[in-house]
Amino acid sequence: MSEHKLLHQLFTARARQVTSFFRRRIVQQTDAPDLSQEVFLRLLRLQDLSSIADPQGYLFTVADNLLRERAHAKGWQGQALRVPLEDSLNAPELSVEAHTEREIDTERLVVRLREALSTLSARDREVLKLVYEENLSYREIARRWGVTKSAVEKAVARATLHCRQQMDVTEAP
Repeated sequence: MSEHKLLHQLFTARARQVTSFFRRRIVQQTDAPDLSQEVFLRLLRLQDLSSIADPQGYLFTVADNLLRERAHAKGWQGQALRVPLEDSLNAPELSVEAHTEREIDTERLVVRLREALSTLSARDREVLKLVYEENLSYREIARRWGVTKSAVEKAVARATLHCRQQMDVTEAP
């Protein structure tokens, strides 16, 4: 099979999944199609795509590497691999098949996080959203809510501890 035909088949079969892979992991959702296109361009530049034993696995390895490169280059520092709180609460299950053991582990973690977040009070979910999605400081949240910075710190600590405990409980056999 020719290189271009193999790449075309891979693109036809997996382009939407690669884009979804990025959408689940980046903050700026509009960048996902561009990142997906970059993955296929990198595959196009390979000399011998037909020699790869698992093209689909390789595709997602390239996607993961690209995500890491962009995260490092843009200084995302952990923000690249995140799922918005609203998505975590509203989507009952992930829509993209897992292709690697690493993705399976990540998806299991996201499911456990969704479950933990769903058990929080609305106010605790809101404080986590303000801190982790909107990147507001504790002082800014305190001003917005009319409370002390210490009260916000305690709310974040309480919500984070609750999520960690809930996730540990679901991990037990």
